[in-house]
Amino acid sequence: IMDTEAIAQNYMKKYNELVDKTNISNIENIVDELNNAIENEDMTLANSVYEKILSWNFKIGNLEGERESLNSHIRGFKLPSVIMFSVMYDDNDRIWKFNT
Repeated sequence: IMDTEAIAQNYMKKYNELVDKTNISNIENIVDELNNAIENEDMTLANSVYEKILSWNFKIGNLEGERESLNSHIRGFKLPSVIMFSVMYDDNDRIWKFNT
């Protein structure tokens, strides 16, 4: 028997750790750094910073996958999504930003 309350609490713990203010402001700084590096045509820095964004998006993807799995397997679960915190390239504005 699964303890759904414990499963939900475990997810929420991971969610809160990931979207902690410190992490969000850190990734915002990294996104700014990437946009500035691209603007200044510093591809060495851009590639280095892009690696950090890939790592961040990987964590977001893993947690989002866990959320989708829990929501589909446990009736009544409506766990919050982290997908809005993923970083994507905006073709219109030609900058990297949060997926909001």
